[in-house]
Amino acid sequence: MADMLSIGTSGIQASNLLLQTTGHNIANVNTPGFVRERVELGASQYGGIGRQDVERVVSEFAQRQVRRDTANHSFYEQFVNEATRVDTLFAGTSNSIATSMDGFFQRLQSASDDPSSIAARQLVISEAEELLGTFQTLNGLVLDQGTTINEQLDIFANETNNLIQNIAKLNRNINSIGLANANQNPNALLSERDESLRKLSELIEINTLDGANGEKLVFLNTGQSLILKEGDFNLLAMSGDPDPQRKDLRLSLSTNSTLTVPVEASKVGGKIGGLLSFRKDVLEPTQNRLGQIALSLADAFNQQNRLGMDADGQLGSDLFALPQAIGASAYAANTGTSSITARLEPGKGSELSSNNFLFEYNGAAITMTAIDDEGNLMTDPLAIKTLPGPFPATYNSANAPGNTLFGLEITFGAGLVAGDKFLLKPTANASSEVLLLSHRPEDIALASPIRTEGNLTNVGGAIISEGVVTDTDPATSDFTAANTLNIDPLYVKYIGGNQFELHSVNPLPLPSAGVALATTPVGAFPNNQYDNIMTAAGAPVSTYGYNFNIVGTPATNDVFTIKFNTSGFNDNRNGLKLAGLQGDELLRKNVVSTAAADNTLTFHEAYARIVSQVGEKTANASTNEVAFDALLDQSSAWHESISGVNLDEEAANLVRFQQAYSAAAKIISVAQATFETLLSAVR
Repeated sequence: MADMLSIGTSGIQASNLLLQTTGHNIANVNTPGFVRERVELGASQYGGIGRQDVERVVSEFAQRQVRRDTANHSFYEQFVNEATRVDTLFAGTSNSIATSMDGFFQRLQSASDDPSSIAARQLVISEAEELLGTFQTLNGLVLDQGTTINEQLDIFANETNNLIQNIAKLNRNINSIGLANANQNPNALLSERDESLRKLSELIEINTLDGANGEKLVFLNTGQSLILKEGDFNLLAMSGDPDPQRKDLRLSLSTNSTLTVPVEASKVGGKIGGLLSFRKDVLEPTQNRLGQIALSLADAFNQQNRLGMDADGQLGSDLFALPQAIGASAYAANTGTSSITARLEPGKGSELSSNNFLFEYNGAAITMTAIDDEGNLMTDPLAIKTLPGPFPATYNSANAPGNTLFGLEITFGAGLVAGDKFLLKPTANASSEVLLLSHRPEDIALASPIRTEGNLTNVGGAIISEGVVTDTDPATSDFTAANTLNIDPLYVKYIGGNQFELHSVNPLPLPSAGVALATTPVGAFPNNQYDNIMTAAGAPVSTYGYNFNIVGTPATNDVFTIKFNTSGFNDNRNGLKLAGLQGDELLRKNVVSTAAADNTLTFHEAYARIVSQVGEKTANASTNEVAFDALLDQSSAWHESISGVNLDEEAANLVRFQQAYSAAAKIISVAQATFETLLSAVR
């Protein structure tokens, strides 16, 4: 058994270590990530203190829970910060498309009430400029936020890489301590590494495994390695392929820095995941739908304006200029030299969707696949078009499979090579690219270009409707480039038995002075309902560009005329149709839908859909942020209760360990006195 001196010496050494450890804990009470330490003592079989180890008081499970909750809270906090800006932007009245559209259509209605007023027409032009300005402002703000996201991603990626390299360095240092001296204490390095791991979890969600000699292996939530054995590591990189304005997350391999692999954005987590998720779920769909509204509205107005007559007595023309060459982005791996451009096919705005499209060339044909709001390729056959080539070629509703390309006309250039891929975003920037073609109030076509009337000598009880214009193109209708009709006027004579004759010369007085152009046979008008005379059986189908009904019971030889609406300046029939576009369902809701489904929206419904979806996603994210904030507080408190420094406890320990130190010193003093007594006895 050891003597009293060795017992006292070991006791005083142990007490000194206890006091040093307690003092170390107190000194680091405000050090971020510090894990309190305690001394593990073991009695020696020969007497006194044998083992004296300083260990950290830590729960690996609690640490992992803190990192997990930190990543989740940071994800939703970042998402909410970004989404709130968009939500506020679109829900407010100052930049509201709904408010601008209301003003535009109200001015149209006022101009229709007084079609001869140039002042009323000028207000329509002013409101059109205001509407386009609102579209451009919103699109510019959305684009600015997209740029900000790219900048934040660069910053966060740099912070992440710095933390990765620091953790890898700490791994090497901890490993070297473990290999060089098993008794050396790396606790400070371990605490520093834990804090770095916690900070890393704010940026991305991570998983960890314990390696040899105290190393920590770190993985993305996707399973891809960030920190490997012996200090090796991979870094995050940002790349915009195929769109350089849209940066994506990739992993740069330490074994070959020029080689990068994609990272699944939906599983990244943390602040970086929150940014990527916000861009995918809120920003890009909002931008695309905003462009869809702008294109569809402008196209619908152009088409209806072309069916009217302006204040100069001429057939209406386009009032808005639509983008004519929307370029598709080529992927970096392409080996060909081809390009793809698209535009909205005139008159097909109601078929346009807000989706992006992927084009893939297999050497013979191109597959065009719609991409959903989650960024996934759609598998429904209705969302996929196969364009057989050869290329170069242009496809539109006239020659595309199924006679539709979702409202687009697409031109493929020469130089395609098998394996080439392109990404087309037809509506992404469209809301800033729609322009006003004319600032002349006279160019608003409020009048109808045709006028109908019954002959004063008619004896029957029938009247002719005001007529509907469906086409004013001289190439496909009876309208001419000189703002007349080829047959002007056209006479329609009822010959009895539900039959009509069309004449280019007045058939009155009888016998007929003109030659019948066409005859509609009996049976074309059941129940004496004389609807759509110009497209009924026997009439020249789709060549006139206008139609009309005869209501009531005509008498034999009654004559009705249709003529160009010369000097129809007070006519507002087309103006009412222009104003009525506000309530028409002219927007496509989904790229794929069944025939029986409600797949159309009004302009106001489409904008309300944007506002509601942004608001819904923001509210859901805000709820999740509050929930994970509570979970983070709970897990942090749990971790702190285990690993945190309690000053009251440490102060009590100081007193206790000081007493133990004094007692051990007393043992040494007694041992020394005893030893001196023994020496004196033998002298």
